Amino acid sequence: MPILILILTLLLTGGCAAVNRLVPGTADTATTLFIQGVHEVAEGGKSPAFEKLRKDYPDSPWNAEARALLDMTKEQNRRLAALQQDKTRCRRDYDQLVQKNNQLQADQEKLKNLMIEIERRTK
Repeated sequence: MPILILILTLLLTGGCAAVNRLVPGTADTATTLFIQGVHEVAEGGKSPAFEKLRKDYPDSPWNAEARALLDMTKEQNRRLAALQQDKTRCRRDYDQLVQKNNQLQADQEKLKNLMIEIERRTK
């Protein structure tokens, strides 16, 4: 769901980026910085453009959007780390269960051979 929000944000702000490129002298507007920041966050998680947006345009409504996006990204990274830990734990548990299962199969085969041997001796 958060990824969907990020994609929608990119799509909705894409039109603004095209308009700003057409108007001379708008290279460092708040909208352009926000769009650049969204791209930076999508690529690496950090955004110098958001920092510049915060400093150069403190009253811009894009600041709140940028903070929300960064907070959401941090939360997603936290959840991802927790899921990766769970995956590692589950993989370790799975490997242990496979090992136990293999040992039980080997023991079952030994028991089967022992029962066959006992049956031969009784005949």
